[in-house]
Formats: sequence, C-alpha cells, structure tokens
Amino acid sequence: MTSIFRNFRTPSLLFFLVPLSPTLAYGQTIPYKNIDELIGAGSAFSIANPLIIQRITSFCALQCPQLRPEADKAQEMWIGRHKTYLKLSDNVRFYMILRAKKVNPPTKTSIDIINFDNLTTNSTNTAMDEFLAPLQKMANRKQPLEPTCKALIKAINEGEFDLSKRQPQLIHFFDTIKDSEPK
Repeated sequence: MTSIFRNFRTPSLLFFLVPLSPTLAYGQTIPYKNIDELIGAGSAFSIANPLIIQRITSFCALQCPQLRPEADKAQEMWIGRHKTYLKLSDNVRFYMILRAKKVNPPTKTSIDIINFDNLTTNSTNTAMDEFLAPLQKMANRKQPLEPTCKALIKAINEGEFDLSKRQPQLIHFFDTIKDSEPK
C-alpha cells in the first residue's frame, strides 16, 4: 500500500470534507480530480459515512420508535456491506496521518491531517445537523415523520447511501489498494 503514498502531498483538507454532505451521498456521485482527493475521501470514509448512517437511523428510531428495529437493521446491513472498505479506509487514514507526522517543520495542513479524525467527525456532525434540521422542525411541530423516515431507511437498505452507488471512483481506489496489500 505504501507505493500509493510515495508521491502523496499534504494537501488542503477542504476536498477531504466535501464528500461528507449527506445530500451528496444521497443524491449525486462525487467526482475526484486526483489521487490526493481520493486519499482524503478514502481516509474520511470510515469516520464520516458510518456517522451519517448512524445519525439518520438514530434520528428516525427516536422520532418513530416503531421503526427502531428496521432502522437498526438498516445500519447493521450497511456496515456489513462496507466492512472491507471501512477497514481499508482506516488503513489509508493511518498512512496519511503517518506521512503528515513526518512533515518537518509542521505546517497548518499537516497539523490538520494529524487531527483528521476530529475535523472529519465535527464536519460530518455539522453537515448532519443541517440535513436533519428540517426533519427536527417537523418533529417539533408534531408533523408525521414516519413516511420520511421510512423512505430514508428504505434508501439505506436499497443501497442509495452505499459507496458503490455514490462514489465509484473511491470503490476503484479501495479495490486497487486491496489488490496491492500483502497477503
């Protein structure tokens, strides 16, 4: 795996955090322009995407308790479908952070990469707060959320939030890494 990181520059975190919007994950594919963007997105995947799924399913389970078993199952199935990619993402992040720690003297970008987990979690939570805000307003007004939550859970179950559906370049990147890892 280290050969991919040989020419890796310590880029801005901006493009790492772009894929974190759940509306992008739900509605569009995400194009990456270069290997640095793929490494950043690959690093963020195992932090951001499970958090997105967890926030959606938890919100729906809280607002519509009758959907809890369905929401929990959707989250469990999503994690199962992504098990290999979640591990690969952790590996990519490990190498990216290891590389950033070697930058001497440290730069703002290398320090941001070293703090990548917190930055990714905070950015994802902010994006999810914005995504869930209209639903929370509906809940506050006692408007029915069950149809919306059922649709979100169905979308998770049908793979609308899956990496293969929304980030095919990232799947290819992970598959390349997976095929090049020592057995």
